[in-house]
Amino acid sequence: MTQTVITTDITTDQLLKTIEGAYNYIQSKRIETEHGIRYSLEGSANSDPYFDDISLYSGAAGIIHFLLHYYEVTGNEQYLQDAEAAFSYIQYRWKEARELSLAFSPWAFTTGYAGASFAVAELYKFTQKEVYKTFIEEVVDGIIADVKASDDGIGGYWTGSFGILADSGIFLELLSLADQFDRQDWRDFTLQTGRVLLNKGIDYKDGGRYFEGSSFGGKIIPGFPIGAGGVAYTLLKLYQASDDKAFLDATAGVKDFYHAIYEYQDKTITVPHDLPNEENENPVHYLGYCGGNAGLIRYLYEDYKVSKDDKNLSEIEQLIQSIVDLGAPEEHSEGFWHTIAYCCGSAGFLNAFLSVYQVTGKDIYLDFAKRTAIQLVKDGDLNEENGQESIKWNEAYTRLEPDNISAPIGFYDGAAGVASVLLQLYSLLEGDYKVSRIIDDPFPSTY
Repeated sequence: MTQTVITTDITTDQLLKTIEGAYNYIQSKRIETEHGIRYSLEGSANSDPYFDDISLYSGAAGIIHFLLHYYEVTGNEQYLQDAEAAFSYIQYRWKEARELSLAFSPWAFTTGYAGASFAVAELYKFTQKEVYKTFIEEVVDGIIADVKASDDGIGGYWTGSFGILADSGIFLELLSLADQFDRQDWRDFTLQTGRVLLNKGIDYKDGGRYFEGSSFGGKIIPGFPIGAGGVAYTLLKLYQASDDKAFLDATAGVKDFYHAIYEYQDKTITVPHDLPNEENENPVHYLGYCGGNAGLIRYLYEDYKVSKDDKNLSEIEQLIQSIVDLGAPEEHSEGFWHTIAYCCGSAGFLNAFLSVYQVTGKDIYLDFAKRTAIQLVKDGDLNEENGQESIKWNEAYTRLEPDNISAPIGFYDGAAGVASVLLQLYSLLEGDYKVSRIIDDPFPSTY
């Protein structure tokens, strides 16, 4: 049955009840195997093939990230134990069954072992157990060993696709791990290999410069984790790690490119999912993290941190206001279809609204966040079995398959991501804001 308990406001008790229900739903997919705890995606994801059940996107790594957040906010040791219990199966896969389903590359961040390393590095941060550090060292050794030299001799690559969901995500995770474990050799490798991005900029016919990032079906997709914004974000991180101005200079023209492709309706601005061409003169304008406004603000905020240009903050606020002006979070549209996902939908909006509230202190963004949380709670499907309540979110995850309804458990696609952003709001309303950022999220972490 669908919940209808929320009317005009939301309480911390309601948030916590929803988070607990999401946790119970996720745990209902937990299977004990001879290799450790496995989170099954069967019955929650309808596409075949689908992302791997250990991935950060949809599987155990993302669930670990949520569980550690849950532990940090509540102090309940059970959630830390659950997170640690999920590691053995990830380690088994790395040691004995390394091939991954639907990974952009074996080393990709959201879908490969770089993302698994992100979650395991969080486990190490909480426990200081050497087994986690050893896993990370083995994965980094694998990443380094597998790099390919660029044809022009400048830098290196793994896939030759440079969006955050591909090679840029690997660069970002390596920089993060180098900082956490104080490994200058990892940092030096990343800075040298990352020089491959320096000559990838392309002049855009209507102004500015862009990076193709990662191409799908020959389309140029400007969305943050796929396209130009994410590559520019990565270059800014490489610049900050090196003080090498070549990385900063390589981002020149990217904001002009976005200004050239924005669709303007009075003060409302949106980003096309792919660049208009003869075959598609009117592309869809996504609103979420993966292809729209909620993702692009990450590049602009990172640029603000480097440049101190207040125009970035104004543009961020305009992008956020535009999401709401176009009907979200209550009304669906072509660019915000029936999805609650952190990647494409409501959970990603909530993270973005709270992020902008965090750095501006303006109550309007907290109001947007509360409205989004109310909608997420309303959209949750509450079920009771054996005296235990669980909550899942049914969604049309794939925009072009509106009748393909699923209820994923993962961080980027389902319940773990929803519960984690609700935890952000819960902790904020409780007076002790807790958030640990993903590597492509530039807003302040609190732990």
